[in-house]
Amino acid sequence: RCQVDAVALADKIVWAIDHPEMRVRLGAVTRLARKAAEKESEQRLDMVLWSTGDEFWEMDMSKDTFTRTNPLKHMFLTNYNVVQAASTLRSEVSPEDRAAFDGALVAHFKGQSEYLDVSYRARTNDGNWCWLRTRGRVVERGADGRAIRMLGTTGDITEFKNHELALERLNEELESRAEQRTEALDRSNHELQHSLDE
Repeated sequence: RCQVDAVALADKIVWAIDHPEMRVRLGAVTRLARKAAEKESEQRLDMVLWSTGDEFWEMDMSKDTFTRTNPLKHMFLTNYNVVQAASTLRSEVSPEDRAAFDGALVAHFKGQSEYLDVSYRARTNDGNWCWLRTRGRVVERGADGRAIRMLGTTGDITEFKNHELALERLNEELESRAEQRTEALDRSNHELQHSLDE
């Protein structure tokens, strides 16, 4: 029965392809199905971004625009979904992190790295600094190889970074204590050896 239904369906599809009025209908149905799939894909992306708290962005270097989906609302310049002068965003990167940020971005633009992955501090709406991680990739280049369009995500990693910095401080403190303890033991050992020699 299934084989007969499949053959009958195949016959109908062949018939439809051979008739111009059916081709138009099939084309319209295909376009509607494609639009529905795109909308579903966009909804899934929105849900992923919402659930992770990350923003999705697109940078168009030819127009100097920066467009966001699910922008990080606590950040100074991310309160706008579209920034007309993408180059101004650089000013929101902490001066201490700007060289590393610029270096990673330029290296990726020049094709020296497969993707952009950089952590840096940026100004929040209340004037404080928080840690962000931006990852992205050039998805379109001109005939001359210059980057034209880039897509990526940015997430707030302040909590993670604060834990990382606290662990670094603790590690430095433990190393310092171990060094002090080693020096004290060396002194005691030297004094004991001196006493035994006398």
